[in-house]
Amino acid sequence: MFHFKNFSLYHENSALKIGTDAVLLSSAIPLHRAQSVLDIGCGCGVISFCLAWRMQNGQKPLNFTGIDIDGVSIEEAKKNLDIFPLKNTIEFNFSKIA
Repeated sequence: MFHFKNFSLYHENSALKIGTDAVLLSSAIPLHRAQSVLDIGCGCGVISFCLAWRMQNGQKPLNFTGIDIDGVSIEEAKKNLDIFPLKNTIEFNFSKIA
């Protein structure tokens, strides 16, 4: 489990583990008036969850869609959604693509 200041995420089963690059990318993305986010190759959902945390007090509605070719990573993203503190205020959808 990877622990952030305000939430934690599982990443043990994902194809790629949480690393500095994903955390830095999610902190550098400009979020001006964004209402939806498409995370391609989402893995365990780290970028989606970090962006959701940054956007929690911003404009509504917020919609996050994460897609990945690795089914195990998608299952872990869904598991992370179950423990994410903002799961009831922001819409998330994680799906496996072929």
